Amino acid sequence: MRVDSRMMQKFSAILRFGERCARRYAGLLFIAIPAGFISFHLLKVYWVTAYAHMATVDLAIFLEGSLSLLEGRPFNNAIQHIQLLGLEHYARAETTVPGFAFHRNFLMIAPALALGVVRNPIVLQLIAVVLTGVAILLTGMLMLRRFGWNPIAVGTMLVLLMIPAVAHSMCGFSPSVFAQPLLMGLFILMERRQSFGAYILALLFVLIREDYAIFLTLLGFYYLFEPGTRRFGIGLIVTGVVYTVFFMFIWTFQKGNTADAMTALSLFHYFGTNPSAVITNMFSDPMRTLEYILRPQALMYVLALLLPFYPILKRPQFLVVVPMMLIYILSGMPTALQPHLHYSWPLLAFLFYLWLRELQCTAPGWRYVHIGLALLFLLPQNSLVRRPPFESNIAVGSLIARGHTGQRQAIEQWREGQALEQLLALVPPDEPMAIDLRARNIWVSALMRSAPVTILPRNLSRVDYVVRVEWPRQRLQSLRTWEAFQTAARLDAEIFGPPANKEWRELYGYDEAEGGRISLWQRTQSPTGANANESMYAE
Repeated sequence: MRVDSRMMQKFSAILRFGERCARRYAGLLFIAIPAGFISFHLLKVYWVTAYAHMATVDLAIFLEGSLSLLEGRPFNNAIQHIQLLGLEHYARAETTVPGFAFHRNFLMIAPALALGVVRNPIVLQLIAVVLTGVAILLTGMLMLRRFGWNPIAVGTMLVLLMIPAVAHSMCGFSPSVFAQPLLMGLFILMERRQSFGAYILALLFVLIREDYAIFLTLLGFYYLFEPGTRRFGIGLIVTGVVYTVFFMFIWTFQKGNTADAMTALSLFHYFGTNPSAVITNMFSDPMRTLEYILRPQALMYVLALLLPFYPILKRPQFLVVVPMMLIYILSGMPTALQPHLHYSWPLLAFLFYLWLRELQCTAPGWRYVHIGLALLFLLPQNSLVRRPPFESNIAVGSLIARGHTGQRQAIEQWREGQALEQLLALVPPDEPMAIDLRARNIWVSALMRSAPVTILPRNLSRVDYVVRVEWPRQRLQSLRTWEAFQTAARLDAEIFGPPANKEWRELYGYDEAEGGRISLWQRTQSPTGANANESMYAE
């Protein structure tokens, strides 16, 4: 017992010492921690984009869309076209999908204008870091409003930065990065009862993605039952419903193209192959639907979102996010059930806001418990979520889990980037070229050229240079990605297989460390046979 009491006394003394230090330096820590966090990601932006030549798929998609928005080039949202409708459809279709199809990202006008001033993909990366930094600053204002300059505010800041989505929003680029500062600004203005300014932010928020109108409607129900904000809540509900109906139905049918609406419903492929079958099967067989909702992957997704903020579960307000979570669960999209990706960013912003409100009403001693448990529940999310090294968080678990592998991959990526620069230098800047779908790492570099670029095999008869890629099966984790690459290889063989391969000669080749190969080919004679058929590879 003596030993136990002495140990407890020492432990209590350490806690008191830590608390005194935390109180003395709380202000400094509250500023230094997020400043260091953002600075780290600024350096990472330079490393992955300007030095190592790495890029996420989303960065390539929205860089492509922004440039086509500025210039109307033929390379018009081809990557997103392939993601939504498949390479086979892209190769055979008469036209490409219009810029920013499916989700009409109207706020992308601002990044497009920025690219008009400085034509470099790092511009989009910097915009992502700045917008996330603004969101952190606004959230910090909410923390100080509730707790002042004390250790509780520092703890809540640590919880915020440990959420994987916060770090991930600064990796690559997605228009969804606008959601975080807009929502946090809306919350601050509504606490000050400045509903007009909050409504302006809500209108900007709904311009990011069409499905955000659903979340805005749900947010309206939250404010509908908050004291003194009923009219604002009604306004959000009406705006969200009108926006959803207009863009999902009226706009689509007015343009005479239902592909966007059909694509949205076809995501629910588990329940059927067409929209009517999806809706009928989902509601006619509730046990099957419930079984799908309760699958392990979906339950892990729900736990990842709600468990760190468990104190809010005793309040009915958290039910606002449930319909959106159900939509993502039923959609069958694996990416939608990864809480660090952009689908969940608005949900996490709202959950964190509710958690701050609940923490303010909690006894001071229990606040430390809730903060500690939130950090404990977030730590495994940082270390176990699988994603490329340039998208990983800076949490301790992530550094341990990915440190050596991530560095090795980054170094190999840098070497590959140097080879790609040599490859692109062989193509005259005014010559149009085609790049293989599998050449993911060259998309961004190719988009920076002044001449038009297309993805193989579309429009091949109009180009004299083609970049080809061969990747081994073990390089690709996703079965869906491997199937797309198999389609690319088959279409590739139609063009470069005998006797058509006599029209081309290899100018440059680079063998990757993991068994892949990237090569540049030049046309040696006019296209013949199938390659000359414009209807097969139309623009």
